[in-house]
Amino acid sequence: SEAFAGGYSVAGIGARARSMAGAFRAVADDWSAMYYNPAGLARMEQSQFNFTLDLNSYRPTYNPNVTLNDYGFGYPTGERYPDDIIINSPNFSLVTVAPFGFPITAAFGIFEQYDENLRWDLYRFADGYGQPSRNLPNIDYQYNLDVLDFHPTIATSFADDQFHVGVGFSIRKGNLLTNQVFLVPGDFGDFPVFRPYDKLVKWGVVDVSGFGFGANVGLLYELNEKLSIGATYQTKTKISMDGNVVTRFYSPDNDAIQTGEGREVDTMFSGYTFEATHEADVDMTLPSEFGFGLAFNPSEYVTLAADIVFTRWSEFEDIEVMLRTSRGPLGLDDWPIISSILMNDIVYPYGWDDAMRLSLGVEGQPSDAIKLRGGYSYDQSPVPDEAGNPLITDTGDRHHLACGISLFHKNFEFAAGGGFSVMPDRDVDELLDFNEDGIWDNLSGTYGNSAFNTSFSITVKF
Repeated sequence: SEAFAGGYSVAGIGARARSMAGAFRAVADDWSAMYYNPAGLARMEQSQFNFTLDLNSYRPTYNPNVTLNDYGFGYPTGERYPDDIIINSPNFSLVTVAPFGFPITAAFGIFEQYDENLRWDLYRFADGYGQPSRNLPNIDYQYNLDVLDFHPTIATSFADDQFHVGVGFSIRKGNLLTNQVFLVPGDFGDFPVFRPYDKLVKWGVVDVSGFGFGANVGLLYELNEKLSIGATYQTKTKISMDGNVVTRFYSPDNDAIQTGEGREVDTMFSGYTFEATHEADVDMTLPSEFGFGLAFNPSEYVTLAADIVFTRWSEFEDIEVMLRTSRGPLGLDDWPIISSILMNDIVYPYGWDDAMRLSLGVEGQPSDAIKLRGGYSYDQSPVPDEAGNPLITDTGDRHHLACGISLFHKNFEFAAGGGFSVMPDRDVDELLDFNEDGIWDNLSGTYGNSAFNTSFSITVKF
């Protein structure tokens, strides 16, 4: 699943619910209730197994304008595109309804709740910087975040089966692979700094993984045969990850700048590429959210649904890569400036805002063998305009249209759905250093994006 919702979260799971644009908290009558509202599992009458495959394609663009006073820093202008990637995400689930009227439904699902995958070739060494001894990788900007949720759930009913409650437990496996160029402030001790050496080229790659634990709880109340209301809460989750980091300093290549005294500044203009490897710890906090839903059945063949969800993206704190054990080039202790470039922790500041998502959906059943669905959602962006950078596909508030179909044969349901998201261009006019470490945390220019998704699923009831 791709980040069709705000920030890095996906726009729901399940071919049926996604075809209704996620308006499912008060419907919640199939396996995907584990995600939308676990209370809905309690009113399922049959056990079921489901396999779903989500295919997602998105089309971000970036036109760099990384300049100060008309001076460039190595990002050529012109519209740029990342690698064309179609993300495929398989989801599995099993729901078991207790026999003999025992009022407990248990379920287990594996699905992806957060995903982002971007690979860019953006940077060229600035004019006058020279060509260091090693080239940058062809992919010099990458962000690949995957969070897989292993989700056991239980649900039960009260009050003559009108009131339902469910609790799910999130065992989240996070994987983060990211690399990018960092333009660090030029520091040559008492040697004067001048362009293009006021910004030195550092490149780093972070590859970490780990686990975190959370929970979600849901309530569902059937006021009558036609109207249901639902409410849900998902806790925030801290995923503690560890892994490996590689940092490189691409020193400028200019033999004309030499002191002849064997000082560190001579080494810094040698054109040599210095590399260090590290073990590192990373904590990532995924946000909490709470939502409400309504479902209305004007007839037994039609369902109208609406959802509103609030996500506390302000809890998605800065990601700090804490370097634990490092190995650098021989003699690094004699080069304090180079050492600081290679050995400093890496920080990705965020400062995102809380955001709201509104979904409207409809499902109709023209015959016993077919159900048709459609939906619309409006998604607020949590990303401030000034925070735009190529590693975030979220360019602004988005509108999403979805549709889908289910075909039924005996105990089988075959479902398919698709959707399209549009969002505005984002203009970033100013280079900013949010955490005041001397490194720009955004990249100025114009960002655009659109996205397509399809889902296919098969459900077996027993």
